[in-house]
Amino acid sequence: MSTAGLVPSSTTWGEFVNSTYLPFYRRKWKISTKETNEARIRAHLTRLYEVRTLVSFRRDELQDLLDAKAHAGLSYSVVAHLRWDLLQVLRMAVEEEILSRNPAELLFVPREARRPEHTIMTFGQIDTCLRALKNRERLVVKFAVLAGLRPGEILGLQWRHLLATHAEVRQRVYRGRIDTPKTRRSIRNAALPCGLLADIEDWRAASPMNGADHWVFPSHTGKTPLSRDNIARRHMGPLLNSVGLGWVDFHVMRRTVRRQLEMSADDN
Repeated sequence: MSTAGLVPSSTTWGEFVNSTYLPFYRRKWKISTKETNEARIRAHLTRLYEVRTLVSFRRDELQDLLDAKAHAGLSYSVVAHLRWDLLQVLRMAVEEEILSRNPAELLFVPREARRPEHTIMTFGQIDTCLRALKNRERLVVKFAVLAGLRPGEILGLQWRHLLATHAEVRQRVYRGRIDTPKTRRSIRNAALPCGLLADIEDWRAASPMNGADHWVFPSHTGKTPLSRDNIARRHMGPLLNSVGLGWVDFHVMRRTVRRQLEMSADDN
């Protein structure tokens, strides 16, 4: 690319990220993605590079940063996201003709980046978990483990979303706000096993508010859905701790259902 039309080289990382990069991508990102991405960029990149001019970056220096993050114990996922942040920000700077080339194009995630061990529940632990919980929390866990719903999707269910054979996943609760599902593929019809359907009907019969637009898992006022932190920490946590399953959370449940699907595919 010719450098004839380049913007003056004084543009800094902070100026570009805050005035050009973030305003553009905020139009694309969901609320959850926006909050996560902005916090990561601010904590790991802008604090370090805020007053650095974009033209001063070099490939080896940026790779050194990723190496240092990996050696500091950051997870593979975080380091990979930082690599992507650098790539995207500087790629946009090329498009804006601030840079003639992108020094982040060839960056890679270091081998030393920590890959966490993902714990899942055994079938026996699933049974123990369900036996330990009360009716509402037991049904929430079944939606997670048997139907594969994320916690926000479960708490975002209204009775109109539960049909004879499946749940219509059309919305989720994120930090108290009603939002669309995490990705476009997350908008789906989730099959409900027969046993789960029976539990749903029992819960419907016991629920004082079970009209089409009522929440399946309402807060104490009935006007809003139940809070994820409320049900996980206050109601599920103590009971799971009492049976030695205090390490089980919604992430473990989601990994468990994924592993079940993988095992089923292997058997076929």
